[in-house]
Amino acid sequence: MKTTKLVVALVLASCLIQSSGLNAQPNDRSQQPNNPTQIRTEKVGRFVPPPLPDRGVPRGRRKGAASRTALRSCPLRIFNLTALVPEIEKNKPWGLTFAEHPTFWVFIPALPGEVRSAEFVLQDEEDRDVYRTQLVLLATSGIMRIDLPDLPQYSLEIDKSYRWTFRIFCDPQQQSYYVSVDGIIKRVAKNDNNVSSVWYDILTDLANRRLAAPEDIQLRDDWAQLMRQIDLEELDQTGLLPCCGQAQSQLPTRI
Repeated sequence: MKTTKLVVALVLASCLIQSSGLNAQPNDRSQQPNNPTQIRTEKVGRFVPPPLPDRGVPRGRRKGAASRTALRSCPLRIFNLTALVPEIEKNKPWGLTFAEHPTFWVFIPALPGEVRSAEFVLQDEEDRDVYRTQLVLLATSGIMRIDLPDLPQYSLEIDKSYRWTFRIFCDPQQQSYYVSVDGIIKRVAKNDNNVSSVWYDILTDLANRRLAAPEDIQLRDDWAQLMRQIDLEELDQTGLLPCCGQAQSQLPTRI
């Protein structure tokens, strides 16, 4: 009888342990390997630039740019601001994603003490705001992520393109003085033929794995190779930053 009770107890304990493991859900988006939009770069290999749409894509600025007024007011180092997007053609930073709520990546240069304010804006094809948020940056240079909130009303639609813009304000008292970059993102349906061309997902997956294993030499080499593929060799050894403080968010209701 004692032996039978012991066996039953062990079986129950095993079931509880297995059930607990199945129900555990990590909160960090970067730690969810079963995310259907997550692309494992070790299975993808080289990034393969997709063909441009027949109607082309809008122009953008992968490197920091500013108005003539801002040129006289913004420290030169801020113009090293960079959007991590491939230029399929000159001045056309454009990429694909499978994700409803993708992650965007920018290189932030070392900032002078008075410069900390930034803004991220995502707009649809009609130039309507999908998401707009003000951020407080760190002083340290590095590559920073901006996650689109994981809410249904901010889901990207399949076969729709969006423009995203990142601005650093040079003078908190003058909102027209800023350096900015922008790029285009298009969400596409997932299939086996385009898995090597979804830039935003490939980049985010590799960045998440670098953050999880910062000492991994192979991941560093993979990152360097990916940066060279899109002609951003200057960022091939750049570290990844945690995101910034959120000063204020404006989440417009989509109609």
